[in-house]
Amino acid sequence: MNGKALKISDSLKHLGVTFDSALSWDHHYKEIRKKILFRIIILKRVKDFLPPKSRLTYYNSFIKPYFDYCSEIWGESSKSYIYKLYLLQKRIISNASYLSHTAPLFLNLKILPLPLYFQFCKSLFFYKLTHNMYPKYLSQLIPESNNLLLNLRSNTIGNLPVRHTRTSLALNSPINSGIRLWNSLPANVKTSQSLAIFKRRCFNHYFEQIE
Repeated sequence: MNGKALKISDSLKHLGVTFDSALSWDHHYKEIRKKILFRIIILKRVKDFLPPKSRLTYYNSFIKPYFDYCSEIWGESSKSYIYKLYLLQKRIISNASYLSHTAPLFLNLKILPLPLYFQFCKSLFFYKLTHNMYPKYLSQLIPESNNLLLNLRSNTIGNLPVRHTRTSLALNSPINSGIRLWNSLPANVKTSQSLAIFKRRCFNHYFEQIE
């Protein structure tokens, strides 16, 4: 530009999300993991004085926001990345080792393990999309359907049309993977009459899958 060569960058940070040239979310994952590890170090200094509920407060205040922010986009990155973040989640809420069985703790604290939590967030995102709770330019990302509530087959009520794609990158894009996730929800969840009802039903749907 203006006679000068532009430097090629492997990543770009925009509005708090780090994109990389391969759209693998590798850089974004590493940044989040680094920030969470720093907060785990802080937690270690006082862990012996914190009851489980206080650890939960710490988690909700200082860790969960990293998982929430734009997880609809990057939350279905490499399964190995998500699993490593899940292990950190276990350490924070339970002070348990990586291999400890913590399902009873998640059930007791009413928290979704990270892989299920990301699915919950994306399902919530699609509920808002299908009910025009986002700007129009976002709602236009999903295919139009004239039979969201008219399909007589109970297992497909509320389904969105599945896009046909030619590449694995397009197949696993946030919108296409989200459509498949949305269509997998039970009909009574998809057809919830309000956002509050949807949140409760959707959370319970994923909560029942904790093992």
